[in-house]
This record gives sequence, structure tokens and C-alpha cells, in this order.
Amino acid sequence: MSSLLSPDMPPLIVLPSGKSVYAEIHSRTSGGSPDIPIIFIHGFLNTTLTWVPVLPYFTGYTRILYDMEGHGNTPAGDAPITISSLAQDLNDILDYHGYDEAIVVGHSAGTTVAMQFAHQFPRKTELLVLMGPLGLPLPRDEMMANADLIRNMSMEDMVAHVMQWLGRRGKKDPKIRALVRSETERHDKLREGVARHMEAVAQYIFAGVGDVETWVVRGMDDRISHEKAAESVRKLVHGRMIVLETGHYFTWENLDAAVDALDRALGG
Repeated sequence: MSSLLSPDMPPLIVLPSGKSVYAEIHSRTSGGSPDIPIIFIHGFLNTTLTWVPVLPYFTGYTRILYDMEGHGNTPAGDAPITISSLAQDLNDILDYHGYDEAIVVGHSAGTTVAMQFAHQFPRKTELLVLMGPLGLPLPRDEMMANADLIRNMSMEDMVAHVMQWLGRRGKKDPKIRALVRSETERHDKLREGVARHMEAVAQYIFAGVGDVETWVVRGMDDRISHEKAAESVRKLVHGRMIVLETGHYFTWENLDAAVDALDRALGG
């Protein structure tokens, strides 16, 4: 039986590209065939911890969490980072675990990887859930400038900047603020990887998600994925919208609402 702290297989795996990736797999403990996993993608300056809170609510699914290149326990390699290469990583993780298709859930910048995966591997994409997506088209120059800021700003300034992404509830909760701080500070020695990752996202150009069913989820108090930003994505993917009472960190600021949104998208 899987648990939150003990995934079913060793987390560090080596992909065909030679990349070492931190990936956890938590096998389902209920449910019947077919076994279509949910693979969760975090955003900038985050890790698998983004998704740990939702794991106990979806035990009818195999759940795969991983740290994207340049984040958490997954280092940035020497090869260029692109959204296409990150989508390939996701595909290789699924292949490693023997899955031909998946439900893909992305948060924040991770939604660009989710959409690119659906474009590159439409037959492997059962469903897309885009939580707090960045508005499209992306502000390329601004994001490239932000990548340089990540390389050079003080850690305290970086933490203060990220704290602005919290909604009113998160800003008042010391436990949530401590979690955001911890996640941000964890990347102090990984700045170059995060910056390269941001530069890759800055160059992302939406290419479509085919006929994949897609849900867009935004927070009423989300300064990143505000109404205009989320709606720009919803129109492009021809998806359905869910609005939650939360800031940008859905699973930390309003777990019940985040679980309800995922459950609705999954058809529960």
C-alpha cells in the first residue's frame, strides 16, 4: 500500500535521455480497470509538495508526482531546457512506469508543459486539468527579465515576491506562509536551473491540445492566473472553467475546493 511518505518505487529514475528525475508513484488502493494514472506537474519554485495534500483523496487512481528539471531533487542537465523537452520528460516517466496514457494535471507554469504534452502526445492524454494557468500569449520579455532576477535577487526579496502570489487566506495563515518560504528557499542553490526553466516557458507558443477534454481552474484571489489570464487559456483550449475561492497556491490555501475541482473534472 502506498503512503504519502513512502512511494511504491524508488523516487530517482533515469530517463532514456540520460536525465535523472525525482518521480514518485503512489499506486491506487481502490478502483477497477482501466488503470489510468494521474500525473501532477508543479510550477516555478515548487516541487512535488504542491500535490501531496491531494493524494489521500484520489486513491482510486495511481498518482505520479515528479520534480521538473531544475527544481527540487531534479537537477538541470547540460542540454537546453525547452517546453518540448519537458513534455518529453513527462512522456518518458509514463513509459518508465508502463503507462500508455494519463490524466495530466498542471499548476501555474506547469500548465504549459501539460498543454505541450497534449500537443505532442494526444493519444496519451486522457484529460487535461490546468490549475492557475499563465495567461496566453506569454509576456516573453518580462519573463526573460524575471529569469535574470531569479539569478541575482536576494533570497529574502525572492520570498517576498513569491508571497505576493498568495491569496488573502494564505497571507494570514503562518503555516502556509512558512511552507511557501520553505519551498522558495529550497531553490536557493538551484537558481540557474529555475532561471533556465523560466526562459523555456517564456518561449512557449501554444500549438493546440487537439480534441483532449480540458478544464481550466482559477482562483478568485489569484494574481497570477486572474480572470483575464485564465479565460485566455480557456478559449484557446475550448475548455470548461471552474472558479475557486483561493489564491495561486490552490492545494495549500483551500484544499477542499481544490479537491472538489479535481473531482468535478474527473467526473466524480
